Formats: sequence, structure tokens, C-alpha cells
Amino acid sequence: MQTFQSGVGTETFRSRTQLINTSSLVYANKFGDKHDVEVGAYFEAIRGFSKGFGFNAFLLDPRLFGTTQGAGALPNSGTTTVQNVGSARSGFGIRSYFGTGRYTYNNKYTLTANIRRDGTSRILNVANDEITTYSVGAIWDVIKEGFMDRQNLFSDLKVRASFGKVPDINSIPGGSYGISGGGIYTIPNYLAAQQPAFNPTTGFAGSSITGITPTVANNNLRMEYVEKTNIGVDMAMLKNRLRVTVDLYRNVTRDLFVQQQLPAPSGFGGGSLQVNAGSMENKGIELSISGDLVKTKDIDLTLGWNHNINKNEILDLGQVSEYPSGTGIIKEGLPFGTHYSQNYLGADPATGAPLYETADGKTTTDFGQAGLFHKFGTWLPMHIGGFTLDFRYKRFSLSALFSYQFEVYRYNNVESWTTRGTPGFGNAVNQNRILLTEQWQKPGDVKYYASPLFDRQFTAADIQDAKFLRFRSLNMNYQIPQINADGTRLIKGARLYVQAQNLFIWSPWRGLDPEDDNNISLQEFPNPRAVVVGIDINF
Repeated sequence: MQTFQSGVGTETFRSRTQLINTSSLVYANKFGDKHDVEVGAYFEAIRGFSKGFGFNAFLLDPRLFGTTQGAGALPNSGTTTVQNVGSARSGFGIRSYFGTGRYTYNNKYTLTANIRRDGTSRILNVANDEITTYSVGAIWDVIKEGFMDRQNLFSDLKVRASFGKVPDINSIPGGSYGISGGGIYTIPNYLAAQQPAFNPTTGFAGSSITGITPTVANNNLRMEYVEKTNIGVDMAMLKNRLRVTVDLYRNVTRDLFVQQQLPAPSGFGGGSLQVNAGSMENKGIELSISGDLVKTKDIDLTLGWNHNINKNEILDLGQVSEYPSGTGIIKEGLPFGTHYSQNYLGADPATGAPLYETADGKTTTDFGQAGLFHKFGTWLPMHIGGFTLDFRYKRFSLSALFSYQFEVYRYNNVESWTTRGTPGFGNAVNQNRILLTEQWQKPGDVKYYASPLFDRQFTAADIQDAKFLRFRSLNMNYQIPQINADGTRLIKGARLYVQAQNLFIWSPWRGLDPEDDNNISLQEFPNPRAVVVGIDINF
């Protein structure tokens, strides 16, 4: 007779397909010596499909290796757990019409404009599923002005400006369908926030009557859009030896999706409803500089640097001014991605209990009395940049790329597990060796980590500085010239190369990898270090 230990079979798969079709009609012509016109009409359609299937099978028949045929129901405390299977499928469509226009006068002044109409099935209400947006821009090629002939500093100089509205279809909130097979894959549910689902329940207070309850949904959502303003300058100096690009931008998201908290009398107390009620601003500067320090027949040396400073701010949230969201807070005047947590202060020297800051600035060992604060930064970096080096000596060339970010903070959840120090965590995962010296053991100890008798909880103690400098790539090449033997060409040429990725990283972050696009580092695989050596031969 088989038991639960006879085995379990689990399998799941997911397929995704996306079809894109773009059609265009473009007319371009020059009139005389000074007028250059181009207009275009475009149509684009995108269709996406997702499908998944999975199952769990218990009580396998060991005689049928490699199959779940013959699996039986799983005994469980006098009852039986039947085999389970799950599947789901979904899709979406996007249809876009847009027109573009450009007029250039005398190769100096250029005006551009476009208008577009986008529609998507990801908006349920047919009255809101389309949006019209536009943009206009201008470019002044200053270097071609007559007054620039009298100077020899600039070899290129352009001034750019643009303004427009852009739809943000990918921001439309949704959900997912779970499928059996270990929960590895899910299938997108694009209309989850707009179309209620119904679940069976026996949870009606004071009654044994069963029924179904709907989930919270808003069928009047519409697309967010972003108003983009940009002013830029492109410069080249010293006969193109020094190149500089500067862009100032301000992007304001309108009709921002906001979670409106629902009161208890609504029947959805504690729940929230997605509504278009907010606005958010991103503004900053993008700077790019590159220069040829050495440029000769045999030697080239070029250095480059780029840096982006972005300041994010929530401007408006409609009927509310703030609301918690996961481990963060959405609050007017603060950047998106702001952490919101209790402030852990270390172990109480007398008892070893965890100490927290209260809302009025005092200390407490009662987690329920600890205040929530938004003074721990944001997981979206304010500064992002990198620098490059390109070097050539005759047939040998080398290029290197470094990247960095700072003013960014993330939860290190892996370290949280390994430093909580309680028996529950100690029995589940290996503990951090820092507990050998920094965990409270006896009265009078001044330590950061609390006694193993207490759980410090998930707090700002786990928020760490995620800034870094990464040696992202190194490429080395040697060009091998033509090789002849007895007047016969063996090879026309060859290239011997070494390519390396993610060689080193310097960071105060104590986890596996500080670089990610979310607030919590949990189980993400770090950027792998890779080295490739090869040769390309041209016969």
C-alpha cells in the first residue's frame, strides 16, 4: 500500500505570443533649395496571448515511471485530497493610428508634430478605451547661422525643444490567474481591477447561509497619460574632439491610478478601489560628455560620462493625501517608492528586547506602540550614470563600461531572515555569523540585534543603502591581418576577442546584488559574471 512518501508529480507550463503589425505611408519632398517636407501616416496593431496549464498528482504508482497515470487520491487525516489541475488564458489588443509631420527651412530650422489615436482592450469601458495624444517640437541648428562663422570653438551646436502627451497603456492595473503546478507561473488578468470576480463564502456574520461575494472593481477606468516637456542642447567643440549633450525635462503623469480606500459600510471595509485621481511629476537633467583625449594614427583614447538626476514627487491623490502601499507609502509631496516602516533602534541593554521609536520620538519595546515613518528613502534611485573608456593601439582595442547609482535604498529580506535570531528563523535558515558578536546575550550588552527570545519584526532595520559602482563590461580585441603561405592566402583576416560581463561591484549593500527594480531583495538571482573568449576568422 502506497503512502504520501510514494511521491508527487508536479508540472506546469506557460506560453506567450505577441503579434505586431505596422503599416505606413510616407511622403517626402524638397521644394527649391530651402524647403524640406515629410509627412507620414501609420497604423499599428498589437495582439498578445498568454496561456498556462499545470497540475499536482499524488500517490504515484512506482511501476509507471515518468508519468502520473495511475495516481491515486492522497490520504490526509482521515480525508482525501484529490489531484488538482489548473489552467488559464488571456489576451489583449492595442490599435493605433498616428500621423507625423516635419518641415525644415534652409537646413537650420525644423518643426515636427505628430498626433495619434490609441485604443486597447485592457480598458473595459468602451467609452474610455481610446485616447488621443499629440506632440510638437522644434530644432534650431545654430552652427549653420552666419554669425557662427566668426568663431572656432564650436563645430556643432543644436538647440531642441518639445512638448507632448503620451499614453501609458502598461500602467493599467490588473492581476493574475494562478495555475497549479507549484505556483511557478501565473497568467495575466488584464481586467482584474475593472471586472469583479465572485468567490463562494460562508462568512456572513450571524448567518449560516452560504453565498458568493464580488471582488472590488471599477469599470470606469481610463488610461493614464504623461505630459512631456524637454529642452536640450547638443554641442561639439574643438573640431568634434569634445561632445556634450544636455537635456532638461519635466514629465507629469495625469489621471494617475490611485487606490481609494473603502469604508466599512461599503461592504468592502479594508479594501481599496483603483480610480483615476492623481498626478505625479518626474523632473531632472540628463548629461552626456565624451572626449577624444588622444587621436593619432596608432593611438586613440576616448573617455565618456553620462549622468541622470531625477526627482520624483506625488503631486495629487484626489480625495486622499496619502495611503500605505505594501512596505511603502503613497503620499503627496513624497517620491513614489518611499519606504514606510517602524524604526528599529537596537536591543534594550537591560532586557535584550527590541527597541523602537514611537510616533512622538520616544522609545518603546512594544511593537504595537512603534510609530510608522517615511524617512528611510526610496527604492527608486535619484542618481544613475556611468562612464566609458575606449582605447586603441594599432591592432589592439579595449573598451570598458562602468555604471553606478546612488540615493537608493532597498529591503534586504535575505539578511532579515538570517539575523532575526529567533528559534523559528534559526531552525528554518542558516543564521548570519554577525549574530555571534552583535546579538544581545546578557544584561548590560549594548548590541544591535535583540535577544533570541524576541522577534524584532520586519522593520527599517532591514533597509540598506543600495548604491553601487559596477564594472559592467570589458571588451578586448586584436585584429589579425591577412595570412599568406607560399603566395596563397590562408585567411583574409581574423579577430581575437575577450568579452567579460559584471566583473566587480563596489557597494555597502550586504545582499547578493543591489541592482534591481523593486523594493525588496528576496530571491533574485544576482547579475552573473561571464567571460567569453573567441575568434572570428574571415576567409
